[in-house]
Order: sequence, then structure tokens, then C-alpha cells
Amino acid sequence: MSDQNKAVVRRYVEGLNEENLAVFDEILAPDFANHSPRLGIVNREKTVNDYPLFFKAFTDCHRTIEDVIAEGDKVFLRMTVQGTHQDFVTGVSIEPTGENITWNSWEVFQFNDGRMVERWTIHNFKDQVEAAARE
Repeated sequence: MSDQNKAVVRRYVEGLNEENLAVFDEILAPDFANHSPRLGIVNREKTVNDYPLFFKAFTDCHRTIEDVIAEGDKVFLRMTVQGTHQDFVTGVSIEPTGENITWNSWEVFQFNDGRMVERWTIHNFKDQVEAAARE
């Protein structure tokens, strides 16, 4: 089961890189909960609805998987994210900088029956955007 869950996390990252919202229908459970430093604790609908805004803010955003580790019903993901800050982002009240920004994200996903039911994220996104705005 751990290998299957890891494959779902890889599909999640692939879907984000392709800006393919349909991937969420495949992988998120109806009762999905997202613990995000940027959004707070939000449900599936709010998570999915935020991504088009994020894609608009970072039209060239790309995620690179650094590590995927599974244990039981949980998968840990470490990735590097890079993109040009071109528009406002939910949860970050900073004018678009036009700068290429790189940040790190550490995420833990919990699975039930092959679908993500919960996500916990820690990232340095806001710090990197704030640093670009000061330059």
C-alpha cells in the first residue's frame, strides 16, 4: 500500500505541474482536510478553488520532488518549488514582485483507501516572497 500511496503523491505533484485540476477528483477524498500555513485548515473545495489563483500568480511554477517516503498510511514529500511571482496569492498580502522565487515545501499526507484524506504542510514560501519584495 505504501508504494501505491507514494505513486498518488507523485501524481499530485505531476497534476500541479500540469495545472490539471482534474487530478484532485482522482486523489482527494470527499472529506479531505488541508492544514496549510497560507490558507489555514481548509476543506477539499477550498483547497481545489485556491489552485487556479495560485496558477495565475505563478504561471511558470514548477515543483521538483526531492524525497518521497512512506510509512503505513502516511507519505512524506519534500519538494522544491520555483516560479515567477506575477499576481497576488491568497494568504500573502504582498504586491507581485515579478521575481523568480524558489521555496521548499515539506508535506505529510494521510491516506484511506488510496485517496488523500489529510495534508499537513510546512514551507518557507512567505519568507521567500517577502525577501524578494525587499530587494
